[in-house]
Amino acid sequence: MKFYMPEYKIDHEVNKPDPYPLLSEGMKKVIDYQAEHSADAFDTNCSWDELRTKYIKERRFWNEGGPNPCKTVELTVEGPIGPSLYAFITLMINHSIML
Repeated sequence: MKFYMPEYKIDHEVNKPDPYPLLSEGMKKVIDYQAEHSADAFDTNCSWDELRTKYIKERRFWNEGGPNPCKTVELTVEGPIGPSLYAFITLMINHSIML
């Protein structure tokens, strides 16, 4: 008697929620900016020189400061083993440094 295993394919995507609706408005602006200005930056079907050039172009905005925080709230809460610092940052893209 032979035993056969049924064909079973795992769907790894079934439990993954779409993260975009879960992002804050500031992070959505950052993701939208990156998608708009560096659509081909992560395409690896090119030479090393082209890949390096794309990476440098994509990183230029982030290396020059990236999005500016338009509001930062820092608060310290006393905890069981000492104070804990919580920082809440709201981001705004500074369009004046875009190249």
